[in-house]
Amino acid sequence: MKNKKCKNDATHRYTWPGKDEAVACETHINGIRAIASAIGMRLQTIPLSEEDRKIGLKCSSSD
Repeated sequence: MKNKKCKNDATHRYTWPGKDEAVACETHINGIRAIASAIGMRLQTIPLSEEDRKIGLKCSSSD
């Protein structure tokens, strides 16, 4: 079964070590933070600026 892309507006940006920067919605950023915490990794998440939100970035996570 193929995962569907989330269609929510992005609210935060983050970067996993060794990966490109990605964006996530409020729902998915909480799960991403939980995964990072579970593996003992500090993950910096940055709220999107008003300018970035106006661009209309969509969450890069899958449902």
